[in-house]
Amino acid sequence: MLGGRRFAIVAEHNTGADCGEGTVGLVGSRGELVTVRNPCALDVAIGHGEVRLAGPYYAPGAPLVDPTIVRAAAILTFRGGKPVESPPYFRIRTSSPP
Repeated sequence: MLGGRRFAIVAEHNTGADCGEGTVGLVGSRGELVTVRNPCALDVAIGHGEVRLAGPYYAPGAPLVDPTIVRAAAILTFRGGKPVESPPYFRIRTSSPP
């Protein structure tokens, strides 16, 4: 349960010519979708009322061979029905049900 709602969580890693991309998707019981992406890797762990995210952090414009923080960690929670990441290291995108 996150923010009083149930979510299914899917994690995937895509490889490519560079280091690829890590993606975590949260699909809500009402059809809402939250996608978190990060270059190279993104690990996910489920806590009590939160999702813990970890992976390399790249500041805007940083080359993929040189992460700004090698092992960054952030917490994803829901406040007022919206996802909140603290600190905001990874890219979050939301969409509503069709």
